[in-house]
Amino acid sequence: MTSGVKGSYKVYSCLYCSKEVRWGHSKINKFCDNICQGKYKWENETVPRILQGIGGDYKRYLRDISERLVVINVKNVVRKVCGIINR
Repeated sequence: MTSGVKGSYKVYSCLYCSKEVRWGHSKINKFCDNICQGKYKWENETVPRILQGIGGDYKRYLRDISERLVVINVKNVVRKVCGIINR
């Protein structure tokens, strides 16, 4: 990552597109905008994790969702059998 002084202000190069951008004291100074940050993260973090089979805790997430659906379906069946109208 090259950085230097251009004119009277500091500059840095975007990690994704290598565009020179004006340095800011309240920024991380790695990317020129959020689009480049998202693309960089996708290509360098997310895709390798997908290819390695490393993901989030999707099994737990799917289990929780399926349990919620079962509970909803059971409640609906009980309501129908008991004659309770869904509100």
